[in-house]
Amino acid sequence: MGRVTLGLVGGTLGGAMLGGVGSLLLIGSAGGCSEDCLSGAVILAAPLAALGVSIGVYAAGRAMRGNGGFLASLGGTAVGLGAGALISEATDGALTAPLLILPVVGAVIGYEMSHSPEPLPPEWSGVSGGESASAGLQLVPLFGATPRGGLFGGLLARF
Repeated sequence: MGRVTLGLVGGTLGGAMLGGVGSLLLIGSAGGCSEDCLSGAVILAAPLAALGVSIGVYAAGRAMRGNGGFLASLGGTAVGLGAGALISEATDGALTAPLLILPVVGAVIGYEMSHSPEPLPPEWSGVSGGESASAGLQLVPLFGATPRGGLFGGLLARF
């Protein structure tokens, strides 16, 4: 089984476990559950599930001898969750599957993008004069204005 496949499985299980445990703890401590309790369980479960996805992907990658970063996995989860929320909102809630699928896919992509089997030799780094460049993924936030006065933002990546 490849690292990506195991990452998808690990992220799914991690998200389900942490999100589920958080919901069950809240429901159990309330001694039953009303409508307000269910909304509180969802509010608690969402960040725990996102954290569980990142931990599951990171743990699966490490188990397969990967050396990607946890923060990259967490960032990928956040990007996937945001994309899933935008898709769900654009379809007026008709499509909720992206909210479950895209955070796991984003976490795997983030982990794999930060994975570096070995650092580049100094002569390949493009840095002159004996300076050393850090190997791996570098992210820079990007913000700007559209011609019609709107705003856009994103991340600029450099490998």
